[in-house]
Amino acid sequence: MKTAVRGFLLLFGLILLPGAAGAQEWVQPRTRGAAPPHRSRATAVYDPQGHRLVVFGGISPMGNLNAVWALDLCTLEWADLTPPTDAPAAPGPQRGIRPRATKGS
Repeated sequence: MKTAVRGFLLLFGLILLPGAAGAQEWVQPRTRGAAPPHRSRATAVYDPQGHRLVVFGGISPMGNLNAVWALDLCTLEWADLTPPTDAPAAPGPQRGIRPRATKGS
């Protein structure tokens, strides 16, 4: 998943930062807190109100994942937002969208 956020490109796991003289560089930011387990085919969306990257689901060697994680882009701290109980069965691969901003939002 890739998203342009405040002058940089954010990929789940990497950030493309503008460098000196217009050059760009890929960096893997050092994050705080327990990070989500490795996965593929996850859905990641940018939450502009919370200025965070929200990651849902994906596939691991153990099967489909049903977890929700958020990375605060100000503090680079991960938070597990997965409900503690009674979650529905993990879905297969999914897609995410971000609705267009509306006037006043």
